[in-house]
Amino acid sequence: MKKYLKTFALALITVCMIACVAAFATACSNPSEYEITVITADESPVENLMIQFCPVGEACIRQNTDENGKVTFDLTSFPNAKEFEVHLGGSYTFEDGNEVKVVNVKDGYSITFTVVAQ
Repeated sequence: MKKYLKTFALALITVCMIACVAAFATACSNPSEYEITVITADESPVENLMIQFCPVGEACIRQNTDENGKVTFDLTSFPNAKEFEVHLGGSYTFEDGNEVKVVNVKDGYSITFTVVAQ
């Protein structure tokens, strides 16, 4: 009987640990927000850069990066959108010279872009 009780207790603890890890992972990625971080090649954050975040084929949301080069967009207005275009405002382009990138929420809810001054 003790052997079964130990096995049951171990299984219960394992299930609880898995549930806690899953809950923590869910809390770390919020599917109602998309965070963009913009840095330069030397990893300095780009402050006050206007980012346009556009569901493909729809109107854009505009917001400026904060002092850490971050901006967070609320996705609740676009519950069915899976791909978004990211446009840079101002005098920067993406590292590859493009001014627009497409991101897909299936790849996660945050991304860091390296940009260069034009």
